Amino acid sequence: MQELTVTGTHTTAELLERAGLTYTADDLLTPAADEIVPEGSGITVQRVTYNEFTVDEVVPTEIEEIPTSLFYRKQSKVMTLEEGHDGQDTVVYREKWIDGEWAETNEIERVNEAEMVPTVQKIYGEQAPVSGFVGPDVVDGVPVEGVAATYTGQRATGYSASATAKGASGRRLTYGTVAINPGVIPYGSLLYITSDDGKFVYGYAYAADTGTALVQGKAFIDLYYETYEESVENAVIPVTVYVLDDETAARYKEQNDAILEADTVVGR
Repeated sequence: MQELTVTGTHTTAELLERAGLTYTADDLLTPAADEIVPEGSGITVQRVTYNEFTVDEVVPTEIEEIPTSLFYRKQSKVMTLEEGHDGQDTVVYREKWIDGEWAETNEIERVNEAEMVPTVQKIYGEQAPVSGFVGPDVVDGVPVEGVAATYTGQRATGYSASATAKGASGRRLTYGTVAINPGVIPYGSLLYITSDDGKFVYGYAYAADTGTALVQGKAFIDLYYETYEESVENAVIPVTVYVLDDETAARYKEQNDAILEADTVVGR
């Protein structure tokens, strides 16, 4: 820091020039360069320098949680669907120094070199539906409109298949597709499925597949899961199945077709 005491009516810049003192646009002048310096007062010049440096920074992986009521029997259960990994950014920082003393550090550029991939886990979520399909609002576990038939106390099992599998109806199997006896529930029917005690919610689903056990009456419905571990977790659950009428189901077809189209990642 340099100080200069002067007399007369001049700006800081004029007085510094007369004194043969130079400064840069980064330096701090008190008063400012274009301000009049009061007679008898001083001028302070603080030298400002900058230092830039580059570092590689780790971007820690994050945990993405998907809630499901399937884990209602063991609510502490965590199922890892995908192991994530750290990412990396190259970051340029600029330090500001005033009269040789550090003042601040600012980030001026960040370039992602390796994308961070989150760890995807399924955790218990109270009454969180397994299926992403939609339908009428549900109040106290029952769709508020469009229920054409109700089947209570029915045996539900779980199954899984390959990522490209299709059901007997020709529909691609995803969360929200189930196997039934087509003699009882026609293919393409929109259903709402929940356990009798309301702790487990499969949600809205389409009748898309069948099997020997269903036709023979050994199970009423087989709930599809995109991972084998989930299908085993399902075991046997007593459920209530609500069958919606065709008119109500038709109102949600376009939206559910879009949801099906977007379902491209197994287990999500």
